[in-house]
Amino acid sequence: MEIDPDAINLALHRFFLNEYSVKGLITDEDQKYISLIAPTLDIALVELTRYKNLSSEHAGAGKESNKLYFSGEIADKGDGIIIREVMADGSVLTMSAYHPQNTDWQEGIQLYVRHFLTALLIIKGRYLLTEQVSYATNYDLQFGIHSQNYAMKLMTILIQKNEIEQYTGIFFNIRNMAGINALLGREQGTIVLHSYIKKIQDCLGENETVWRIGGDNFGAIIHRTHLPCVTELLQGADIFFSDTQNDRVRISSWAGLYNIDSKVKTCFEIMDAISASMYIAKNSLRIPLLFYDERTIRMVEHSKKIETSFEDALRNNEFTAYYQPKVSLKTYTLTGAESLCRWQKENGIVPPDSFIPILERSKKICNLDFYMLEKVCTDLQHWIEQNLEPVRVSVNFSRKHLGNTDFVRHVLSILDAHRVPHNMIIAEFTETTNAADFERLKEVVAELRDNGIEVSVDDFGMGYSSMSLIRDVQFNELKIDKSFLEGSQENSSRKHIMMKHVIGMANELGMSVITEGVETTEQIEMLKELGCFYGQGFFFDRPLPYEQFSQRLKSKNYNTNRSA
Repeated sequence: MEIDPDAINLALHRFFLNEYSVKGLITDEDQKYISLIAPTLDIALVELTRYKNLSSEHAGAGKESNKLYFSGEIADKGDGIIIREVMADGSVLTMSAYHPQNTDWQEGIQLYVRHFLTALLIIKGRYLLTEQVSYATNYDLQFGIHSQNYAMKLMTILIQKNEIEQYTGIFFNIRNMAGINALLGREQGTIVLHSYIKKIQDCLGENETVWRIGGDNFGAIIHRTHLPCVTELLQGADIFFSDTQNDRVRISSWAGLYNIDSKVKTCFEIMDAISASMYIAKNSLRIPLLFYDERTIRMVEHSKKIETSFEDALRNNEFTAYYQPKVSLKTYTLTGAESLCRWQKENGIVPPDSFIPILERSKKICNLDFYMLEKVCTDLQHWIEQNLEPVRVSVNFSRKHLGNTDFVRHVLSILDAHRVPHNMIIAEFTETTNAADFERLKEVVAELRDNGIEVSVDDFGMGYSSMSLIRDVQFNELKIDKSFLEGSQENSSRKHIMMKHVIGMANELGMSVITEGVETTEQIEMLKELGCFYGQGFFFDRPLPYEQFSQRLKSKNYNTNRSA
């Protein structure tokens, strides 16, 4: 076949103009447009092959091959021309061409065929990359569900169409996902989570979606007619993780919901409402579902007020330490104290439960903890200088500190700056169910003890990892939560049995045991019978400000007429 460069260039030009308009990796249009150039280049077959990765290509496995053009019998495939490209996602694309049977390419034609294949591969690779970017933008790559970007676009469309008031927005967080992963393993835990999200998706119809916000946080935009189905699942569903009916796990969520108002103008208003409701449901009210309403709005406004005024309050020294005495139940003498944070404003004291949970959502709580440690060390220094014999003081630390590799060093620097002996401070941590936090907690406790600081586990019995906590972490003190002293007679007897064994184990492990919330002589009698000889509560004293506790240090004996 005689080579006509002008005819070839014209045919290539016509092909490229048309092929650039093709909106797909493999389409019927490819056959149509390649036929414009194939006869000119003596091509009988054009084939696109995609390998998942380089290993698949080397093994010749896991490939997808598609004919973009085919006109009849071809020569041996060993005689074809192949162009190859490694894509950004690690996959490999090859574009190959073959001449008809019983013919061969002239040397000059082969060069044009290579140019043709290279350009076609660029066009298809460009489309594939655009498709991948679009998918990554609109879908979560791990779960295969929509992304937040897609959800924001959907909500914007519904707002523009004046249909948004027919929908409910939801922000939900999977409860105890760390515990589920610890129980089943991370791979199996992910499969279970997939199944749970699929159940929610099955409730939905057109123009509705579930999307992943990040980690174990998800969002949903649903038509209100489907709300009962979704809320039932959010409150709990049994998910099977094997072929047997016995292998199942209960999955539930903390959720914030918003029946969207027609006055909403942007998707960001919806996101703010549902995220605020979820955080309040989970961290403040401890309820599974919370709808965004006037009450929630007031709580959100309160949270914002706390967060914005916190830094100024620190600078203005509005936080102070109150001390709740720890008392020997044998001798009725003061043996220690727990420092409690109080926020003093011009119009009175702000209740701790109205600001501590808010600060716990961020690392602001860590700033407050170190501030309180400074206050306690200052007070201890004053008592020492006044020749008052101080007692050891417990200082509460948030689990947020576990992510700070300099935490112990920071604690020691504060103690040493105030010349406070390390054994005068007891560091208190609450229980944790997070596996990573648990391992880090063991390290922190060991490091504190190595530096002469005793460590206490606070509110013992309120979490889910209690036994492993006292088994694996070398705490010096165990504080039993006051809830064990409360409740009905039936519950009290069950708690009595639990306390008996917990106190016995702690004593055998060499831990000191103290119970919170002691209010009656009968409770003191019971605690002593169970082997707990330290308590704190209103029976002895409410939390005392610095001046009153200083007086208590002068007379450590409580009224012996009240002894049991």
